[in-house]
Amino acid sequence: MPENLSQLTFYCPIEKAENPAAAAINESTMTWATKQGIPSGREHRERFSTMRPGALAAGVVPHGKGEGFAAFADYHTWLFAFDDEYCDEAENADVDVTEWAAFLARLHRVAETGDIGLLPDNTYAWALRDVASRISACATHGRRRGARPQAQASTSPQGCHSPGGAAQPSGPR
Repeated sequence: MPENLSQLTFYCPIEKAENPAAAAINESTMTWATKQGIPSGREHRERFSTMRPGALAAGVVPHGKGEGFAAFADYHTWLFAFDDEYCDEAENADVDVTEWAAFLARLHRVAETGDIGLLPDNTYAWALRDVASRISACATHGRRRGARPQAQASTSPQGCHSPGGAAQPSGPR
């Protein structure tokens, strides 16, 4: 095995594709995260921004654009910020598994229903509520109800529309 890992060759049968909006979506998602207050603390936000979570989302979805892509990038950003703050750098790493499960169930409820009542002071819950409502606006009725993809009407992954066809706004909490 080579001592210098840069000498390793990696083969991927898929050609590399870069989203031309990577820098813009990274700036947009970091602005969204800052407005939401995630990650908490200036030091964490500065370090997190150097990781360029929006650029990573742009790499995952190289042809994404529009509100659907922005919502995906914000969710991607939420996910990594949540993981860093609650899992990797948690001050109380010895939290009881029952408490952790109850907290995650409350977060899940926020994502599913938009009901923030169980976590009214949690910035991650508010941010998840925002991004979940935007993702829901992008989904067809069948996708929101859990139908299999082949049974759904086709929609453009590029934009999000309400049942009436108008784009869904996403304001601050």
